[in-house]
Amino acid sequence: MTGAVVERLIYKAIASFASLEECKTEIADYLQYGITIEFATIPPYLTALYSLQDKSADAYQIIRSVALEEMLHINLVCNLMNAIGYSPKFVGHIASYPATLLPPVLDGPRVQLMAASEEKTNMPDVYQIFPAIGIARVGNSEEYYLAPETPGGLPILTNGGSFASTDFRDGEKKLRRQGARFRIYRYREAGGPPEEMLVGENDIAQIIWHVRLANKKATWYEFRTKDGENGYGPNHPLRNPTVEKEDRQSLMIDPGSRTLTDVSQSVYFDRNPANNVDFLSLTNPISFPVSKSTKTIINLPCPLTKLISSIPNLFKLFILIGRII
Repeated sequence: MTGAVVERLIYKAIASFASLEECKTEIADYLQYGITIEFATIPPYLTALYSLQDKSADAYQIIRSVALEEMLHINLVCNLMNAIGYSPKFVGHIASYPATLLPPVLDGPRVQLMAASEEKTNMPDVYQIFPAIGIARVGNSEEYYLAPETPGGLPILTNGGSFASTDFRDGEKKLRRQGARFRIYRYREAGGPPEEMLVGENDIAQIIWHVRLANKKATWYEFRTKDGENGYGPNHPLRNPTVEKEDRQSLMIDPGSRTLTDVSQSVYFDRNPANNVDFLSLTNPISFPVSKSTKTIINLPCPLTKLISSIPNLFKLFILIGRII
């Protein structure tokens, strides 16, 4: 199935260009899709395989042969990518389970890591927050727009209009902030497209958002170009190296957690203790940068960040960075 899908995509790419040379990049993308799909199928096969005790059983031998076949498919596709001058990628292209097999190409099926069984086991529905990483940007305007939500897409105006290059600034030429919008999606056991969870739809009576934001940049590793893609080594230098381990918590900006329970609600991430919510019995220490000389809290402009809900009856989550003052 996977091979047929990728093969059709490659033929489509070839047909849309005058020569093979012109569509190498697009073909390489489709081959990478194939690698990602094939790689995603191997862990479920091996999980089922290793749950079988009798290695002489037909089921063991069949599952093993299929897993090896998938490995061979990956090898073949990697060779094709190398042949046209591209390198296959594995870092950042490995599925986490339960997973839908490569939604950009296949709309399911969903797979899970499970022991081998003669009985059909139904996987529970899975709820996920999208996007996994949201990007908000600072500005000196009270106004804001929303970050793009599709690959190569434009930012989104809050009034629903089309975004133009002039919309990065408001009427006073101040830089608008970029807000990050988060949604909840349900992936059903039977597969199919994800469903957005909205209050009043799909039997959803209420959505409660528990959010904690922290800026730990000052405690992290020093930035070095092209380093850190696969993680920093244990000897990589830290930022603010003169601050001892027991005092590094003081370098963080961590106002604690916040909770939203209503579509009309908004709350700030600031120093106001009343805004901090210790939800689910978790300990949420509050910390702000401390002056090295006086050991007193640095007077940062507050509020740092605003957490707001969306239009009534939908309750998506918006995170809006504080203004530059």
